Amino acid sequence: MQRVAAALARLLPPGQAPRIRDVAPLPGGFANDNFRFSCDGEAFALRIARGAGGAEAAARFAAERRYLALAAAPDVVAFDASRGDMITRWIDGPSLAEAPRPAPATAARYLRDLHGAIPAGVRRYDPIAAAKADIAGVNDIAPAAVAALRRGWTPETLRGCHNDLNPWNVIRAGARWRTLDWELAGDNDPLFDAIGLAHGLGYDAGATDALLRAFCSAPPTPQRVRAARIAFLLREYAWARRQQGLGNECAEVRRQAEDAAQTLARLLDGA
Repeated sequence: MQRVAAALARLLPPGQAPRIRDVAPLPGGFANDNFRFSCDGEAFALRIARGAGGAEAAARFAAERRYLALAAAPDVVAFDASRGDMITRWIDGPSLAEAPRPAPATAARYLRDLHGAIPAGVRRYDPIAAAKADIAGVNDIAPAAVAALRRGWTPETLRGCHNDLNPWNVIRAGARWRTLDWELAGDNDPLFDAIGLAHGLGYDAGATDALLRAFCSAPPTPQRVRAARIAFLLREYAWARRQQGLGNECAEVRRQAEDAAQTLARLLDGA
C-alpha cells in the first residue's frame, strides 16, 4: 500500500490523507492499478497509472483530462497530468456487465448521446496503429491477425469517440449512464464504438444489426461493418497478445486472444 499512500499524498491537499479509510483494490485494471477508498463519509476511486512517463505520456494524459470534463465521465477530484494518477468520485450503480442486457435501441440512444458530447480534434485514435504497437515483438502471431494488419482500415468518417466501450466501462447510475476509462478516446469512426459495444454486450447478429440501424443516420453497408469489425477484433487480439507477452496469462486474456483470432479468420474468409 506504499504506492497508494504516496499517490494519495500527491493528489490530496495537505492534512486530508490521514482521513482516508477503507482502501480496497478493485478488480481488473490491466493498464492501471485501481482502488476504492472513503474520506469523510464519501466514496472515491483512485487510479495509479502504470508505465513510463515522459512527454508522450504527459500529452496523452492532458488529452484524457479534456474528455474527463464531459458530464458522462466520472467527476474528477484530482488529476496528476504528469503521471496519470487520478481520484474520481465513486459512481453508484451496476456496470453494463452486471446489469440486465440493454435493448439495442437503448444502447443506440446511449451511443448517440455520448458521441454528441465528445469533442472532435483533441487527438486521433488509430486502432490499426495501436494493434501494430501492441503486437510488435510478439512471437507466433495468428495468421488472421497478420492478414488483418496487412489489410489495414480506413475510417469513412471521423468524430470524437471513446474507443473502449466494454460493458465494465459503462455504469448505470439510475437513469444516467456514466462512462469510465477515457485513455483511448480520440477521433475515430463512430462505427468502431458501436461494434465494440455490441461485441462486449454479446449481441448476436440480429441485435447488432438493430443497434447499428438505430444508431447510424444512414444504414452502413455490410462491407463497412465487416471492415470495422476486423479493425476492432485486431485491436482486441493485439492487446491480449501484448498482455500475454508481459506475463499476464489469466483466462480472460487467453480467451480474448483466442476468440478474436478465430472470429478474424471467419471474417477474412468472408463467412
